[in-house]
Amino acid sequence: MNSETFVEDSHAMIKSELHTKYASPQRLARELKTLLGGSEFEVEMRHNVYNILSSKPFNVETLLNKCQARHRMKSAREERQADSLF
Repeated sequence: MNSETFVEDSHAMIKSELHTKYASPQRLARELKTLLGGSEFEVEMRHNVYNILSSKPFNVETLLNKCQARHRMKSAREERQADSLF
């Protein structure tokens, strides 16, 4: 479940959603800081979805790809380390 909507308020925040299966809270925060730089953002987890409010627009697909790429790199590194034990 990935989506973006504009929230009507005085701060013109943009609301996006990302399913929790794609990123840990730490990874999500790290990738959002990378994507948004100094822009403000807020993350709220509801059930199995991260609700992201940001002052700057960003592409949810880019965020998803970054989270998955780091996960794949970590998994491959862990596999190599496990292989080296034998």
